[in-house]
Amino acid sequence: MTGENWHRPSRSSRNLAAIEMAVAIAVLAAALFVPAAYANDKYVYTVVYTHTYDEVFQAATNAVERIGWLVTNKDKDKGVIWVQYSPTKPSHCFEMHIETLNAKPETKVTICCFKAGGQTFPRTLAGEAFSELQKVLATYGQ
Repeated sequence: MTGENWHRPSRSSRNLAAIEMAVAIAVLAAALFVPAAYANDKYVYTVVYTHTYDEVFQAATNAVERIGWLVTNKDKDKGVIWVQYSPTKPSHCFEMHIETLNAKPETKVTICCFKAGGQTFPRTLAGEAFSELQKVLATYGQ
């Protein structure tokens, strides 16, 4: 083996590095729908949108209603929307917290749900809420 070949990474090590990079990207992308915190049976999911606080607050309310869930209360000054996602089970609910991050505009939406009655908040519901919110915001233009 010559000195030149000795320093060149092997094809298998390059493939391994590419696989590791792909896995890292997939994990980061999946982190969107993984609870950021799990303590005291609390589930927290967060997404940042490039829209103003007012746009996101209104779009969040509209998105919840478009899905067919019930907005039980909302407080725009505090940035909280209370949602019941099961029409027959009042304990099946969550909160949406909306806050301005900076003047770019960037607004953070956090879905916070507590385990109630042995039921857990499925991350698919958080994904559905964030997806519908993005659809509503897309109609606002930029």
